[in-house]
Amino acid sequence: MNPKLIFTGVVTLIALIVLACFSGGMIGKNEATDWQIKQSLGGKVSIQDKPGYYIKMFATITTYPRYVSQRWNDDPTDGDKSIESIRTTFNDGGTAQISTDIRYATPSSEEDRIKFHQQFGGNIQNATIAVKSHLTNCIKASGPLMSATENQAARKAEFTQLVEDQTTQGLYAMERISKEVPIIQTAEEIEAGLPQRTEPVLLTKLVLDETGLPKVSKVSPLQVYGITILQFSITETVYDKETLDQFKAKKESFLAAEQSKADKIKFAQAKMSTEAEYAQQIAVEKGKAEMEMMKQVTDAERDAELATIEAQKNVDVARLAKQEAETKSEMKKSVATIEKEAALIVASQAYEVAEIHAQEAEQEKLAMIAIAEGKQKAIELSGAITEQEEVLAKIAAQRDVSISENLTKIASPSTVFLGGSDGDGNASGNYFGNLLSYTISQQAGLIPTPSKVPAPRVTSK
Repeated sequence: MNPKLIFTGVVTLIALIVLACFSGGMIGKNEATDWQIKQSLGGKVSIQDKPGYYIKMFATITTYPRYVSQRWNDDPTDGDKSIESIRTTFNDGGTAQISTDIRYATPSSEEDRIKFHQQFGGNIQNATIAVKSHLTNCIKASGPLMSATENQAARKAEFTQLVEDQTTQGLYAMERISKEVPIIQTAEEIEAGLPQRTEPVLLTKLVLDETGLPKVSKVSPLQVYGITILQFSITETVYDKETLDQFKAKKESFLAAEQSKADKIKFAQAKMSTEAEYAQQIAVEKGKAEMEMMKQVTDAERDAELATIEAQKNVDVARLAKQEAETKSEMKKSVATIEKEAALIVASQAYEVAEIHAQEAEQEKLAMIAIAEGKQKAIELSGAITEQEEVLAKIAAQRDVSISENLTKIASPSTVFLGGSDGDGNASGNYFGNLLSYTISQQAGLIPTPSKVPAPRVTSK
């Protein structure tokens, strides 16, 4: 046999075997964005979660995405489709088409994935349809909890939250109640000052459990399927024409009512402004009158104060005049007393001077007698004196005369102040009183100054 033909046959066989493996189901592949259900030839079901190639041994493979995104709207540019939005009715009769955008995750555990596969038979669109069905129930159940006006004005976020919570947890238990709601007043009613009118309306209310949270009446089927809502949004709310007309009518009524309120407030403000202006004018005039009255009162008070001051001044002047008269009288008495005391002092001083002169004369007399007696005695003792002794006697006599003359030349005090001390050795006050009296008498010219008092003279015989 030709070796070349043998080699060609072997290569061909190997190629057929490899082709059979890949085309007949020996090798499988999983993407990282998916997970797979692998059912073997014997019927055993397992999960292929890891990405890459694997040996499947001719098993049946069903692939599911890990995450699914879906939009339901009425936008004709978003694919070739019919109306996909969900219609809901509010408690005031208004309706709207709700467009949504949702993203959910398929099950992650092996058990839930097997149940998911059993539920939807390998078709992920079936799961998406189940999600929309439950979402439709949630939107329709949430509509009656509010009016179209409330939804349009301020409660869109609350509506979205209600739908998402019910989609995830399950439908909430609800009950119907009757409630009196206010009716928007017309401009004429507001102008007339009519009271606010109400009307009974049947409303849907959530039933709360003992914790104050909404009570779930039916668990969400998505929990049974193992589907997890990752993101939910209401992208558009389209109200029907009648609801829009109702909005317009309510808006016009509301605007008219608000305009009427504004006009009423404006009128009230104008009235208040006018009253304020008149009140200000009245206050100004009243203030002027009060100022004039206060001025008159102030003038009267000032005059009274001045009169009081004048009277007090007169009293003070009279008191000062009396004090001045009393002071002058006291001064006269003091001067008379001083003059009397000065006269007594002068007389006393003259007496003392005379006494001193008399003493000097007595001393002179005694000196002369002593000289004479000395001479007489000397004669008697010696009978006669020699010339020398006579000269000595004359010298001694002359000496005594000179001494007497010099004694008389000694200035004696012309004024003597008598004073002393008290029993405790302290200076007596009479000395200072006499000195004061002497000074006043001297300044008054009642006694001569010391230079004018003549010194006593003693002449020798």
